[in-house]
Amino acid sequence: MTSSENSQPDEDQILACTVCRDVQNFDLLIEDMETALGDKWGDLTLTEAVAFFGQEEAKGIEFAALAIDDSDEDDLPLRDPDCRGCEPSRLASVAATGRR
Repeated sequence: MTSSENSQPDEDQILACTVCRDVQNFDLLIEDMETALGDKWGDLTLTEAVAFFGQEEAKGIEFAALAIDDSDEDDLPLRDPDCRGCEPSRLASVAATGRR
């Protein structure tokens, strides 16, 4: 790989993601994400998001849309004993900004 290839953005890079129990419950969110980003977005469950935002590949995420409904109320605040330093308010900040 040449240095010019290194400086170009990855065309397959995911720029944003939804974080929710089941993205199929949020039709308008799916439409908005597809309109704004085409195929450059993905979806994660709440548990997957905790693990994902601790990984190197999460640095390319520009934003995350957290989508919850009344079915999720019993699961909040989300705490994962394996998540180093992920307090519920910290997770909300990470989900909102895509940054730690």
